[in-house]
Amino acid sequence: MKNLWILGLVLFSVLACDSQQKNTAEANAEKSAVAEVAPVVAEVSKAPDFVSLMQQAEDLYVQTETAKHAWLINLDRLKDARLAAKEGDMDKAVANAEEAIKLSELALKQAESEKSLWQARVPQ
Repeated sequence: MKNLWILGLVLFSVLACDSQQKNTAEANAEKSAVAEVAPVVAEVSKAPDFVSLMQQAEDLYVQTETAKHAWLINLDRLKDARLAAKEGDMDKAVANAEEAIKLSELALKQAESEKSLWQARVPQ
């Protein structure tokens, strides 16, 4: 009877250790998964909000069209930004959206300056 009790204790210990090893393995796998995802989450949190950037770029482009000073390169940058976002390259998408914003701002400045500068180019 005493031997049976010792055998049961040994089996219980082995099963408990095996369960603990499985829990440790699961915990390590979870830590590994978190470690893999952490840089991606950090990258996304650092990137500007792409949707708001695209909205701003598109709004500025509409303003340049209204001012009759839209540049075709802006359309290329907007298309490139959408394509890069669709492919998952958010760095490229954000860079293209930011460039489209800068180009639209420059086009609007040019439109404003042309309101008066054109008169100087007309022969007298």
